[in-house]
Amino acid sequence: MFGCSDRRATSVLNHADSLLSTHPDTVLVMLDSLRAERSSDMSRRQKMRLELLRADAQNKAFVNFTTDSVMREVTAYYDAHGTAQERMRAHYLLGCTYRDMGDAPRALECYHDAIDKADTTSADCDYKLLSRVYGQMAVLFQDAYLPYNQIEQLKKSCHYALKAKDTLGAICSYDYMGSAYYLLDDYDSCIIINEKSSYLFAKHGYKIQSARSLGLLSSVYVDKNDLNNAKRCIETYEREGGVFDQYGNIEKGREIFYYNKGMYLLSCNKLDSAEYYFRKTLSSGVDKNNKVAGCNGLVELYGKLGNNDSIAKY
Repeated sequence: MFGCSDRRATSVLNHADSLLSTHPDTVLVMLDSLRAERSSDMSRRQKMRLELLRADAQNKAFVNFTTDSVMREVTAYYDAHGTAQERMRAHYLLGCTYRDMGDAPRALECYHDAIDKADTTSADCDYKLLSRVYGQMAVLFQDAYLPYNQIEQLKKSCHYALKAKDTLGAICSYDYMGSAYYLLDDYDSCIIINEKSSYLFAKHGYKIQSARSLGLLSSVYVDKNDLNNAKRCIETYEREGGVFDQYGNIEKGREIFYYNKGMYLLSCNKLDSAEYYFRKTLSSGVDKNNKVAGCNGLVELYGKLGNNDSIAKY
C-alpha cells in the first residue's frame, strides 16, 4: 500500500512539474490537494519537492509570498541533498519570496546565491531559469533607480535566454533595457532598442508585445518633437496593445500613458483634449507618480494659456 501511495505522489508531482509553465493555477490546486490527502504518506524528499513546485507555481501565477518559513526549509534541504539545478531553483524562489515581502537586499542576496549554484559547464544547465534570475535582479535595480546596474543584468538575462533558445525571453530582456536608457535621458538609445524590439516581437508573431514596446517611445518622440512618430506609437499602442477595456480605460499600472498622450496633444495644440488626459492621469488611483505627472502636464497646459493662478496651484 505504501508503494502504491509513493508512486501516486511521484506521478502527481511529475505531472505538476510538466504543467508549471502553462497552467500554474491548475498546479496550485493539484499540489494543495496532494498535500491535504497524502502528506502523511509522502517521503521527506517528496514533501520538499511538493513545496518547491508549489512555490514555483505561486510565483508564476503572480500570487504574492507572505512568509519565508517554507522556502527557507526547502532551500536548506536542497543545499544538502539537491542537484545544482534544484539548488539554483530553490534559491531563486527564496529570492522571489523576499521580493514580495519588500526585502530587496535579501532578495538580491538570494538571486546571487542562485547564480552561484548554477553549473553553467553542465550540458543540462537550466539557462532559461538563469535568465529569469538576472531578469528579477534587473527589476529590483529599476525599482531602486539604478539604471546602469539594470542594464548589466538585462544583458546577462538576454545572453542566457539565447543560450536556452528562449526567443521571447531574450527579446523581452532586450526590450526592457529601453526603460533604463530612458531613465538616463539617453533617448537615442531608447529609440534604437524599442524600435528594434518592437520589430523583433512582430517578426516572431508577438503582435501585442510589439505594440506595447512602442508605448514608451510615444513620450520619447514628443520630447524630441517628432510628432509623426509619436502619433504612430500612440495609435499602435492603443489599437494593438491589448491594454484598454471597452470604455477606453487603460489597465491598472499603465495610467502614465494618459500623460504621454496628453503631452502629444499639447504639442499638437489640442489643448482641451490634452487637459482631459492630464486630469485622467491625475485622478487615476493613488499612485504618486501619476499625480505628479498629471500636475506637471497641467502646469505645461496653463503655461500655454497664461493662467498664472492655475500654474501656481498645480
